[in-house]
Amino acid sequence: MTRAALALILPIAAASMINGGVAEAAAPQWRIVPGTTLGPHGSGLVEVAATGPGDAWAVGYACTVEKHVPCPAIARWNGVQWKNATMPAYRYPAGYDSDIYTFDAVSAASGNDVWVVGNGRSVRVGHWNGGSWSMYRPFGVAEDPAG
Repeated sequence: MTRAALALILPIAAASMINGGVAEAAAPQWRIVPGTTLGPHGSGLVEVAATGPGDAWAVGYACTVEKHVPCPAIARWNGVQWKNATMPAYRYPAGYDSDIYTFDAVSAASGNDVWVVGNGRSVRVGHWNGGSWSMYRPFGVAEDPAG
């Protein structure tokens, strides 16, 4: 199994220097944190959106997308660690039966308002409302005109 390692800009608390009564904070630094297990092999994350130091979302694929195998992945940062987000129909291994190969984009206004976009046999859009995911097909179902 592959573990994805993600780097996230997190403010690291530094000792403040008092200079004439004005406190100066140290600049945020990169910190590498362990990722979560996404899938069997060839997994990767392609985009991340953060609403703050304790909430971020990353999307990608849980297995190789070169073979057009459906296995999209979503991970969530809780301020301490990355965990797979719960979307049972689109998570390895159940994702193998879905029509989405990968999630390509994520946007988050808050921890209770997250949007993801995936592609595969058709475009799918998912919305997290803080309690559950809703999935939409904004363009209907794609069909092969030759077949």
